[in-house]
Amino acid sequence: AGFPYPVLFLITVQQENGLYVHGLADTARWLSAFDTTQCGLLVNDVWKTILEYHQEDTTLPANPDVKQTMPGFMVTEVSDVGISVVLTMDYSSSMGDSISVAENAAIDFVRQMGVNDRCAVVKFRKMPEVFQDFTSDTTLLIQAIRRKFTEHDGTGLYSAILQSITQCLNESNRKAVIVYTDGQNNSGGASIDDVIKYANKNNVAVFTIGLMNANKDVLRKIANETGGLFSYAPNAEDLKSIYFDIYNIVTAYYVLAYTSPDPVFNGTWRTIDLTIDYNGMIGRGIGNYLAPYTPPDVSVSKKIVTDSISVLNSDTLHFGTPGDTVSYEIYVTNHGPTKAYNVKVVDIPPDSLFPIDFETLPDTVIQDSVVWQISKIEVGETVRIGYYSLLDTLKFSRVVALTNKVSAECAPDTFLINNTDSATVYFVPLLPPDVSITKQAIGDSLVVSHGDSTWYVSPGDTIVCKVLLKNSGEMDAHNITLTDILPSGVTLTHFSGSSFSQNGDTLSWTVSKLIGHGGEMEFNYSCRVDTLVPPWDVPLANTITVQCSEDTIPGNNSAQDTVWIAGVYPPAPKVRVSPSVIVPGDTVSIEVITPVSVKNWDIKIFFEDGSSVDTYGDEFIQTTPLAPLVWTRIVPPFEDTWMRTNGKEEKVRVVFQTVDFWDIVQSDTAYFLVRSSDEFLLDENVFRIASDDVLGMRFKLSSNRAARIVIYDIAGGFVKEIVNGQFKAGWNFTTWNGRNKNDQLVGSGIYVAILTSGNFKKARKFILVR
Repeated sequence: AGFPYPVLFLITVQQENGLYVHGLADTARWLSAFDTTQCGLLVNDVWKTILEYHQEDTTLPANPDVKQTMPGFMVTEVSDVGISVVLTMDYSSSMGDSISVAENAAIDFVRQMGVNDRCAVVKFRKMPEVFQDFTSDTTLLIQAIRRKFTEHDGTGLYSAILQSITQCLNESNRKAVIVYTDGQNNSGGASIDDVIKYANKNNVAVFTIGLMNANKDVLRKIANETGGLFSYAPNAEDLKSIYFDIYNIVTAYYVLAYTSPDPVFNGTWRTIDLTIDYNGMIGRGIGNYLAPYTPPDVSVSKKIVTDSISVLNSDTLHFGTPGDTVSYEIYVTNHGPTKAYNVKVVDIPPDSLFPIDFETLPDTVIQDSVVWQISKIEVGETVRIGYYSLLDTLKFSRVVALTNKVSAECAPDTFLINNTDSATVYFVPLLPPDVSITKQAIGDSLVVSHGDSTWYVSPGDTIVCKVLLKNSGEMDAHNITLTDILPSGVTLTHFSGSSFSQNGDTLSWTVSKLIGHGGEMEFNYSCRVDTLVPPWDVPLANTITVQCSEDTIPGNNSAQDTVWIAGVYPPAPKVRVSPSVIVPGDTVSIEVITPVSVKNWDIKIFFEDGSSVDTYGDEFIQTTPLAPLVWTRIVPPFEDTWMRTNGKEEKVRVVFQTVDFWDIVQSDTAYFLVRSSDEFLLDENVFRIASDDVLGMRFKLSSNRAARIVIYDIAGGFVKEIVNGQFKAGWNFTTWNGRNKNDQLVGSGIYVAILTSGNFKKARKFILVR
C-alpha cells in the first residue's frame, strides 16, 4: 500500500569472504517474526534488531525499535532477478596500463549477465561521458568498453557518479552503480553529500572499488550510505573477481517489510540500523531511505475589526469613516502533515487604506503590497500577524466597499484553495463641515426679566466678548474667515485666540483648520464703552459672521448679542448768587458750573411781581463757553435789584439753563432776597450854601409807595415841599437848593426836613449858613 507500511528495505547479507548468505528467509513467501527460515532458525532470532531513526535528528522517533513499537515486520528472499548496472570507469592518466586490465574485467562482467539484466557504460576523467546507455546487447556494451577516451585529464569522480545515477532513473530493475578509481575527486563542483542524497533519493546503490592509492574513506562512505559495498583492489587484476562478487550480491537480496515508527510524510531521511545473528555470527548493517513527502497544507484567513458593524443575513459588515483606524489580523495555519518552510504572506490593501502600525513588522513594503516571510511553521501551528490601517480622509463621497486581499505562498503546498482570503470594510464618507458661530457679550450687571437675561454696562466700562467657533460636521473645515462688526460707541482694547486685522469698526481673522466631530476654538476680546453716550439706555448690538467654502449649512454662520448701555443722566448744572440778601439797589454776583460740555446756556431772573429779565449777560453768555466742572462768574454782576412790589422784601429767582450735546435741557435755580427798611438821612447837618450848592437828602423805603418831604423853619413855618410822589423801595435821593416855595433864598437858621411815607415819619434838623 505504501509508506508508512510497508517500508521495503533491500538487504544483502555476506560472509567475511564476500559470499552471499542464503536461507535467512524464504524465497517463496513472506515470513513473519515467528516463522522458520529456510536455514531452520526463527525469523525473530535471526533478525535481532531493527532500528529506524531520522538521519537529521537521531532522537526521532522517541523509540526507534521497530520490533517493539511496530510489531509485525516480514522478510523474504529474492534471487535471480534482473538488474540494471552502470559500469563507471576511471580513465585518468594515473591508471596507465591498468586501463586495459579494467576494460577486460568489465567485458567479463558483461558477458556473464543474465537475459533480464541491463547495463550502461560511463567513463570519466575530468568530466564524465556516457559511452553506452542501458542495453541488454552485450556487443554494444563491449564496443563501448573498448572505445578510447581522451578527454582532459583529471578525476571528476563525484560528477561521474551523479551522471551514472541519472542514467538509472528510468530503469525498473534493481539499480546499481559500480565505480572504480585509483585517485580522488579533483574536478567538478559536486560534493560527496550531493552524491549520497541523489543516490538515496532515486534508490540507486553505489558500489565503490578503490584501486591502489584511492581515498578509501570517501569510497567507503559513499557505499555504506547508499546501500552499496566498498571493495579494495590492490591491483587492477582484482577487478574481475570483485565485479563477479558484486553481481552475485545485486542479483540476490532480502526484502524487509515493516511499519515505520514515524508515519509522517515529511520527506526526511530515515536510517535503518539492522543486526543479524547467523549461527552465532553477528552482523550489522546501516542503510537509508527517504520518506515520502506530502507537502504541507498552508491556509490563510483574515479578520477585520472596526468600531462600527452591522449584521445582515447573519453576515457581519464592518464600516469605517475617514480617519478611522481599521485593525487587521492575519492567521496563517499549517494543517500538515509536514512542516512548512519559507511561507510568504502577501497582503494587498486597497488604495484608500494606509498601514500605519504593525504588531509584526513586515519584511518588505512594496507600493501597495505588504510582505511577511515566515521561515517555518510547525504542523498544527498558527502564526498571527496584526497591523492597523488608516482610512483615507478625502477619498470618496459615497459608500464604497474596500476589499483587502491576503495570500500565503508556500512552494510545496499544492492545496491552494485555502491560500487566499479577503476582508472588506465599507467606507462611509464623512459629512461635510458644519461651521457655526455663537457669541456672548458680558457687561457688568445682569438683569433677568421673564426668563430673559440682559447684560448692562455703564459708560466707560468694559464689555467682554466670547466667540465660540464649532465644527459639527465630520470632515475638517479649512480656510475659515470670521468677521465681527463692532457697534458704535466702543473701542477694542484686547483680543486673544488669534491674530486679527481691524478696519474701522470691522474685525477680521482667519482659522486655517478646524477639526470635525465637534472641534471648537474660542476667541475672547474686550471693548471699552465710550463715556460720551446718550443718557438713556442704548443697545450695543454686535454681529459676527463666519465663512467657509466647504460649509453646506449656512443657517448657523452668524450670531448676534446685545449689551445695553445703562443711560446715566449727567448731574444738573449749578448756579449760585452772592450775597444772598441785599437791599434794593445792591448788585448780585452770579456764578454757574456744569458737569458736562454744553451746546448753549442762559440766565433768567424772575421777580415776585411776575416780571423777569432774560437778557442779562447775553453778550457774555454768547462769547463764553463753559468749561465742565469749572465755576464761571457772569460779568457784569446783576444790578437791577429794585423791589417790584409794595412788600418789605422780595425773593428773586435766578434760573441757570443748559442744553447738552444730546439736546438734554437741564437747569438749576438760586435765590437772593431783596429786603428794605425805612430811613431818612441828610448828606450834611450843616448846609453851607453857595450860589449853586444843594443839600442831598437820602431816604430808604421798605416798599414801593408814596413819599413826601417838607422843609419847615425852626418856628414851624412852612418853607417848601421837596418831593411828593411814588417811589421804589430802597434808597431814593433828592436835593434842596435852599429856596422856598416862592423860589426865594432863605436865610441862615435852623430848619427841619420831615419825611412822611405811609406810617413812616422822620424829621431831620439841620443848620443852614449863608
